[in-house]
Amino acid sequence: MKKNYLLYLGLFLIIIGCSTLLLILKDNKKEETKKTIVTIDINPSIELTIDDKEKVIDIKALNEDAKKIVSEDLKNKELDQVFEVIVEKAISNHYLDRGNIVLVNVDGKIEEGKITSKLQDIFAERHYPVEIVIPKITKEDEKLAKKYNITPAKAAYINEVAKSNENIKIENLIDRPVYELKEIKERGRYCEDGYFLEGDFCHKEIETQAASTGPVCPDRYFDADGTCYRGYSLKEKEGCSNGQELKNGKCVGERVEDALIKYSCATGELTRRSEIPYQPVRDTGNPEEMMCMDKSTGVAPTQRCLLNSGHIMIDGACYNGPAPLIDGGCPGPDLPINGWCYSKDDGDQWQCPDGFIYEYSKDTYVELCPDTFTYSTASSSYYCEKGYELQGDKCVTNASTKPEMIRYCDNGYTLYQDRICLDYNDSKDFIEGLVCDYPNSRLEDGKCIIYDIKEALE
Repeated sequence: MKKNYLLYLGLFLIIIGCSTLLLILKDNKKEETKKTIVTIDINPSIELTIDDKEKVIDIKALNEDAKKIVSEDLKNKELDQVFEVIVEKAISNHYLDRGNIVLVNVDGKIEEGKITSKLQDIFAERHYPVEIVIPKITKEDEKLAKKYNITPAKAAYINEVAKSNENIKIENLIDRPVYELKEIKERGRYCEDGYFLEGDFCHKEIETQAASTGPVCPDRYFDADGTCYRGYSLKEKEGCSNGQELKNGKCVGERVEDALIKYSCATGELTRRSEIPYQPVRDTGNPEEMMCMDKSTGVAPTQRCLLNSGHIMIDGACYNGPAPLIDGGCPGPDLPINGWCYSKDDGDQWQCPDGFIYEYSKDTYVELCPDTFTYSTASSSYYCEKGYELQGDKCVTNASTKPEMIRYCDNGYTLYQDRICLDYNDSKDFIEGLVCDYPNSRLEDGKCIIYDIKEALE
């Protein structure tokens, strides 16, 4: 009897233990499902673990650059506070100086739009707008991320870049900052190891020199024609122009383009005004205007008085001068005018009437206007490429096309020199600061970095 009692007691304790374990596992699983993982890639790569109350319960630096941003005291703080620290440190450490793109991936219950909106707003508050990209992640991207210990978002972006140019090797893209990956993707150009891409050129640090002092603009202000204005590097994003809308990665809808112009001549040869040899004709209109040049019968040249060479017109005749008086008078038939002597100029400079081109015959040494060209404005008409319908001066079609990179500035900012967005209502005086006077140099961390620069590979 006692044995049975002990047996039942043992079974009861086992059942209680299993139930308790199941409850614990269930609670842990429930807690796990409440977590949201957010990764941010600039060049620093950072991973945040967030609970359902948007508190950061864990933060990790995924590469060396991120260690300058991540610290233990960021744990258990509100997401907004952590984002503010990340943004401030990313700016102060110059991680966004050469590009304004940030990769973000959100995995969990919190909506990615809510996360990215918070981050975008914090950048905007500091007048440092960025382009936030959320790549779609595939199993192939996850494998690449695991292989090279990078975030799935960066792996997805690298795969996109590699597919844009078959000459680019994936392993050469792993350590590239996100702004450079964007440049490679958009331009189809790349650099050999040790160089980084900017525009169509590759840069490599070769020397460091001390900076000198001189007038500079305060931080986040740019020199524009001698005045410092608040600004930032030009922004780019995928988008649609010409009336189309971006839907599911495609530009769809009615596409409107300026119509093409076709020029024609009833008689004569089609040419630009700037290509007409006769100077007065070139200078009296738009140099790009299309003209019709027509062979015509020759006419006699006319004599012109070159007033800009000291000549003057008197009673329809041209006089050359001025020459000094001799013994208070002028020799021979010369006329005294305002204390100077002028002689009648029969002229050896012949010109053709308007509409004709002056020619000089090297064979006969005679200046005439024979077989010259007359000119008139060419007639024009609009036309469209195949698939478009002409409507007035526009070509219209319904189409689905690839998105294009649209360059733009935020409201209140104006594009300057096709590279900087400036707020002309926010200016500051120059301050004394560090400058670099060396060719191919750039001020970084208080020193002048000199670069070897060469054309990028294709």
